[in-house]
Amino acid sequence: MRRTTIGIIVAVSIAFVPTTGLARGNLKGTFGAERVKARGLRVACLYNRSLTFFTLAGAAGRAKRQKAVTASGYGPDFSVPGATFPIVLTGPIATFGVGSGTDPSTFPVWTGRDEAVTLTITGYKKGKAIGTLTGSLTPGVLGTGTPIEITATFAVKCTLQ
Repeated sequence: MRRTTIGIIVAVSIAFVPTTGLARGNLKGTFGAERVKARGLRVACLYNRSLTFFTLAGAAGRAKRQKAVTASGYGPDFSVPGATFPIVLTGPIATFGVGSGTDPSTFPVWTGRDEAVTLTITGYKKGKAIGTLTGSLTPGVLGTGTPIEITATFAVKCTLQ
């Protein structure tokens, strides 16, 4: 389980390296007792048209306390003229982690997928995907803690491929 989560985080990070320079926008919300406000270059979005795959990631915090959010799902191209909103993405997966960036053992991660998470795109204006992320996440990598409720909104410049 730990390798899978770390692999997902690495894959998402690598996928966003070319797009971080273009990233603009925000991702903010409540993840359990934690509030997250990721802005500017700390937010990234990618939509792959051939796979109909949407990915969103955000990070916030300081050196001693960091927070990271990722969410993804499948759905129709929201950037085409005449797209009907809201678009509820299928097969959604969301992760949230918070802790010290210097010690992985103090960085618990919560995950949720399918019926536990709802990822919705509510609009698309001037290259920005606008939407919501809601649901319930269960403890992941460290397996400690209790499930958390999430409520977040995003408006982020999205790279379309």
